[in-house]
Amino acid sequence: MESVNFDRAAEYYDATRALPDEAMAELLRVLVAELAAREPCLEVGVGTGRIALPLHDQGVALAGADIAEAMLRTRGDCHWRRDRSDRCWRSTCCT
Repeated sequence: MESVNFDRAAEYYDATRALPDEAMAELLRVLVAELAAREPCLEVGVGTGRIALPLHDQGVALAGADIAEAMLRTRGDCHWRRDRSDRCWRSTCCT
């Protein structure tokens, strides 16, 4: 199976995938409850971190992996750093 790289969509990706505030709050509530005892977590296809970074803000220890480097570089509020492979990144604001 061929992978799809979203680099070309990095600038507008979040704007086209936004959830209403109430839906995002409920999604985060459910994920935090489910992931609390399963840390650290890995989000495969983390993209811009639109789910991972709010989870981190709520205390979930996680890392993200993505083939789209441009997606990983879109967030100014949190930077991702390369781990051992070119496709595994960890947010520098994550512990």
